[in-house]
Order: sequence, then C-alpha cells, then structure tokens
Amino acid sequence: MEVIGLLYYDNTRTEQFNKFRVSRYEILLNTIAIYIWGFCTPKGIRELDDHIRTLKPFGELSAAK
Repeated sequence: MEVIGLLYYDNTRTEQFNKFRVSRYEILLNTIAIYIWGFCTPKGIRELDDHIRTLKPFGELSAAK
C-alpha cells in the first residue's frame, strides 16, 4: 500500500500531469484504482466500487454514505 500511495502522490503532485488538465480523482480512478481492482476478490471489487461512489469528484467524502 505504501508503493500505491507513492505512485498516486507522484502522479498528482508533479508538473508532468498538469498538462492533461484532469483532476486528481480522475487520475486515481484511471491508474491506482485499476491496479487495486486487479487483486480484489469479487466481493472486494463491489466494496471498493461502493466506497468510490461515496467520493466527490475531487476526492472529498460526500455527506451521504
């Protein structure tokens, strides 16, 4: 999990990705989340998807859980 955190941090905090004008949330869903889904069980995928649905586009938790 430490490596995943470092990958996300690197992807969202460097100038390299600013030119694409995508949110950190979109980067998370299209890179790190796909990696995590790859080693999840079907139940884990459902739970991860349920959790992602509680997030706002910029990664803030929504009021409704």
